[in-house]
Amino acid sequence: MGTFFLIPPIRHFPLGWRLSKILLLLFCIGMTVPDAVNQAEGRLIYWPYFSFSPYFITSAEEPSGTFIEAQNLIFKNIPDYTHVRIEASPGRCLTNVRKKKNYCLTGLRKHKSRERFLTYSHPFRLTPPPVGVIRKSDHNDLKAGKKISLKKLLNRPDFYIATGQGLSYSPRIDTLLLLPRKNLSVIEGNNFTEKGIAALRAGDIDMLLTAPEVFKYIAGQMNALDELETVQLKEAGGYVVGYFACPKNEWGEDVVRLINSALRKAIKSGELLNASIRNIPKENRKEFRKKFKELIEKPSADHPPESSAGMTKHNHPKARQN
Repeated sequence: MGTFFLIPPIRHFPLGWRLSKILLLLFCIGMTVPDAVNQAEGRLIYWPYFSFSPYFITSAEEPSGTFIEAQNLIFKNIPDYTHVRIEASPGRCLTNVRKKKNYCLTGLRKHKSRERFLTYSHPFRLTPPPVGVIRKSDHNDLKAGKKISLKKLLNRPDFYIATGQGLSYSPRIDTLLLLPRKNLSVIEGNNFTEKGIAALRAGDIDMLLTAPEVFKYIAGQMNALDELETVQLKEAGGYVVGYFACPKNEWGEDVVRLINSALRKAIKSGELLNASIRNIPKENRKEFRKKFKELIEKPSADHPPESSAGMTKHNHPKARQN
């Protein structure tokens, strides 16, 4: 595995520490001499994370979850880079990539507005269609077993819906969410699913948009499964894929080539499937395996590795021998 650092979030430091000491410690952790050399040569990658269970679980000192496992599969197959994990909000993650910093993001869905500044890997994340989470105690008109029109719900001024900042759900849903509405709120910062579930339980909103496996995991942790349930949305589409994404420049394209190579190895060994299916309910795993083969394995196999002729000084093996 390549060199790896974890920059701990400030909340893990004693409250009595001065800010200057925290900054000094972060500098020492994030900028050792070898790390500074790697940064100068373009061989340092920052991997931001935020609370998004079960993908990023941040309740312990070190993050865990499905995305962390996927990152580890990449790290061990890109040994000539230094990998630094750092906690940041979703909005901050996108801002840093827009500024062409050495940041690579994990699990993003493709969105037209992002393709101007992001270079995407082959798909690696597979999730069932997004759902709406509602209270079991009311909104009986939504429980007929049919798919619900999100567009119609958004046109009901007395029906309040919440989404997570910086999240993409599906092309049709994303288009609906572009128009500001008084009954549509955006939950900012980390722990947005937890905040959304808390708002539902308190009666502050009527629906939370999220992924079904995210809801099941977090609602289980919050003992809320007996109070809440999910409804299917007409605009949700089918299974959705996510990608690693780096800046749209020469450095980002080099790193994405290496990520794609690492993904091929992880797919071939079965490690990526094992990490991905762990949080999928048992009754859905047969369909998940089928979709994984169609939407994750096939695209990777259809794009053979690029020759070294397309590599730049950042990742060409001969350049690393100097």
